[in-house]
Amino acid sequence: MSGGEESSTQWNLTLSAGSVSGVLIRYHADEEEEEDDDEHEDEIESSQYAVSGSYTLQSVNGALFIDMELQITHEEDSEQATLSGQVNANLNDMQLTGMLGHDELSVTLSRISSENPTPTPQNQQPTATPVHHEEPTPEPEHLQPYLVKRFDFDSIEHATNVPGGFGSAAPARVEQGSLADSPGDGQGIIITAAYQEVGLIQIEPVTVDDSLVLVRAVVMTSGAGGSVSLGALDGTLDGSMSLNMDMESGNYMDRYHEMTIIYDPHANQIVPIIQLANNQNQNESIQLFVDKLEIYSIPKQGFASNEFLNGD
Repeated sequence: MSGGEESSTQWNLTLSAGSVSGVLIRYHADEEEEEDDDEHEDEIESSQYAVSGSYTLQSVNGALFIDMELQITHEEDSEQATLSGQVNANLNDMQLTGMLGHDELSVTLSRISSENPTPTPQNQQPTATPVHHEEPTPEPEHLQPYLVKRFDFDSIEHATNVPGGFGSAAPARVEQGSLADSPGDGQGIIITAAYQEVGLIQIEPVTVDDSLVLVRAVVMTSGAGGSVSLGALDGTLDGSMSLNMDMESGNYMDRYHEMTIIYDPHANQIVPIIQLANNQNQNESIQLFVDKLEIYSIPKQGFASNEFLNGD
């Protein structure tokens, strides 16, 4: 900073799902000497910067750490900065250091709650003394749900047709094809079941760790009078499974919905299944359109929002 100028910063940051966004406002106070006397007058000017970046959560010996990396860009010129830092959520502050133009910044943010990691910004004077973290960076551990496997069903090679399901029902037609109004890539699995027909697809085994597993299918149906099921067989294939069965296929008409299940399997593998059964509609066939299937790992000591866990 040049002599006679003072600066402070005001932060407004939001942390959500690994991303950081917000605004940084820098206030400049210039002391100008009047010609007629020796009095000084402070003139306050401000500059606004867009803030974006990312953060990761880590757990070391039961302590929660949050690593942040921010990119700061002036909205009217090319002045940019990259700041990085780390907070131990059991402590009361976090230090971020970096360069903004020719100024070296050291910014302190207030405590970040481990339940809702959104910092309350504090004003802080820039300083030319960087903050050094002498402790080694902890090895990362997953604290939030992360994707293990996704099936987009561009082909049917990852799905096996089980004619008639696991019982003795008449088999429905199962095929891969184009999906109208698909929220994904427009490709998927189509099951067409006439009255008393059952169509079941068994997905290839997916290896998981010892965390909870969330299975999510994006599906839509053409009509009412059937049942739609999403399940996960334990990799031991001893009959253990988790199942979400909706006895009214009409609940999934008109738009694509998310079906979910949460499972704590005994083995380190699961076998997802999806089934359509037409057990009531004698007038017409029912179709089930499967856009995609996703498998997530949910750490037992981690974080997962209700929005993530619940289907629609």
